[in-house]
Amino acid sequence: MNNEKVLAILKRAAWTFLQAFLAILIANITSGMAFSEVNWQHIFDVGVVAGILSVAKSWFVGVPEATTDGTLNIDIKNPNVWQFDFNQDPSTFHDKKRITLNVNLTELDSKKDSENNG
Repeated sequence: MNNEKVLAILKRAAWTFLQAFLAILIANITSGMAFSEVNWQHIFDVGVVAGILSVAKSWFVGVPEATTDGTLNIDIKNPNVWQFDFNQDPSTFHDKKRITLNVNLTELDSKKDSENNG
């Protein structure tokens, strides 16, 4: 598993924890409960369970933001020179509504790669 996928999973879990934590906290306060009466342990526990479920779902189902269809390499010296490196045959993209690319700024061999940016 790559670092990008692990970071995406952890980011999703952190947001899920925060959403669950705040949702229950706000529900308690808006229902007339005094701030000092809030059961912080219960709210924290629900947030942790939500975060764990988020990690499990992301692990088995996948994380869209960590999945790419390829890389777009852009020459840092001449941004008009670029190169695509796809993970699969681009002709298979016709069923997709969008493709996701990583973008790398790098030094490319401008003679060779200028042929790729027709």
